[in-house]
Amino acid sequence: SDVFILAIPRYVEKSYLQSGDGSSQISATINAPENDYAYYAAYALVNGKLHIFGGWSDVTKIVRLDDCTLNELTVRLNEEREAGHAALSIENGKKVLICFGVSGNIRKTCEIFDGSTTVSTFASDWTHRYGGLGLYKNQPTSVGCYDEEHQKAETLSPTGWNSLPDHPKRISSHSLVALENQSLLLIGGIDWGNDGFISQSGIWRTERRKLESNRRTFAGRL
Repeated sequence: SDVFILAIPRYVEKSYLQSGDGSSQISATINAPENDYAYYAAYALVNGKLHIFGGWSDVTKIVRLDDCTLNELTVRLNEEREAGHAALSIENGKKVLICFGVSGNIRKTCEIFDGSTTVSTFASDWTHRYGGLGLYKNQPTSVGCYDEEHQKAETLSPTGWNSLPDHPKRISSHSLVALENQSLLLIGGIDWGNDGFISQSGIWRTERRKLESNRRTFAGRL
């Protein structure tokens, strides 16, 4: 495979490149001020460059990967985002939306980074710690919350956050993946059902069909 995916785990020294087809893995040398520099950080591309936001080592840092070095920028996040936050490339990769966090109202707040400045934007109506961010119908969307254990889904329009139908499960810590047809996949995560904390392997698809409202269907398992 000619495509490789860079993985930066808890300790930067253990970074590696995974081939796109999963057939091979090689170690990658990333230079960083601390070995746990990227721990609990959120990731997104801005103008083709990988950036990381917040995390355990510094809750307001913004860092850019230049070649093989993580360089901290002078601009800072407006809110302290230690963990549970998410970052999503928007406007064709020219900006990044960073939302949520570990406690209090920070679990609702959002800001936009354009490569040089950060600006606060609409806060969500519900908390979404570990609810993630993904594009649904080309709009940022989040589902669920780790500590509130709710089923709420919201999508961000130019005028603010709007509710989507509740997810069938009280879910968090999943992955949200946008599809070319503007549907959204929710993969894995934690199900806070009647039995409490359960890891789930389900794949759910949220889609909109002609003459129908938003529709969520079970698509399979990992």
